[in-house]
Amino acid sequence: MLGFADALPNLQNLLQNLCEKLARALDSEVRSETPQTFANSVLKLGKLLQLMGREAEAIEAG
Repeated sequence: MLGFADALPNLQNLLQNLCEKLARALDSEVRSETPQTFANSVLKLGKLLQLMGREAEAIEAG
């Protein structure tokens, strides 16, 4: 079973990949930001954070 220290590089890579995906997803919306696109961006961020949490739990569980 992997310990947290063993899983840390994988978690760091996952976080970096998710942040890059978020940046790409939000790039076009930021250029023409409206209240609705901002709300959509916040929802996307929330979904990605949930995914990150589940992935971190899966890595920690081994």
